[in-house]
Amino acid sequence: MLDSIPAKNIRHQDAILNNLAWVIQSPPIIQGNNNHCHWAGNTFWQHANKQFATQSASPNPLALHQLINKQTDHRLGHYFETLINYWFTNSTRYQLLAQNLQVHDGKQTIGEFDFIVHDRQENKTQHWEVACKFYLGIGNTKNIENWHGPMLKDKLVNKYQKMQAHQSKLSEHPVAQSLLKKLSIHIDQKICLMKGRLFYPLNQEKRLPLPSFLITIYKVGGLNQTALFNALKNIPFFGKF
Repeated sequence: MLDSIPAKNIRHQDAILNNLAWVIQSPPIIQGNNNHCHWAGNTFWQHANKQFATQSASPNPLALHQLINKQTDHRLGHYFETLINYWFTNSTRYQLLAQNLQVHDGKQTIGEFDFIVHDRQENKTQHWEVACKFYLGIGNTKNIENWHGPMLKDKLVNKYQKMQAHQSKLSEHPVAQSLLKKLSIHIDQKICLMKGRLFYPLNQEKRLPLPSFLITIYKVGGLNQTALFNALKNIPFFGKF
């Protein structure tokens, strides 16, 4: 296991570069190994941050802006994926093999690979599923069922189970295997990534208990919408929208 290295937090005048720094520097919500899938933990991202800062002390803002401007879908998840794309593409560790690779069985869409990369350091081809999410803990927060997103059906348990039990297993589907074979790709490792923030109500006197695989929580405000919005504005991603 790698030793923990404190992240070197980088701030930029350029908002999009600042968002890129947040994507790399921020701790993930979930970490650890669960059956077939590895959730990249905080130690990994501390090393990734140090490595990226060393090899690319001054990311190219023009190239990053051009990549962002090519987006036709401006939802947060797609913006997050674009920044992850830039990180993969400009990292000496990874070779980006495919992004948003769809798997079709006739007219039916079976699924989509978020990213397929070759990890030069590990000499493995990896399937990455990524997400950026924000959840509020209510009630018994040790129960994963009690973390709620902005939409009624957007719960942490739903997204976790979808990534863990469905999306990360796409390469096991016969149609996906056929497609990967045609592309001369063999998946050696499945990695899931969920970044974002966890919130709890302002009136809580202490931090809430968490399910064991959640690693961080932030107190930013109560259920008052104005207070919550003001807190979210301080998170780099929300400066774009």
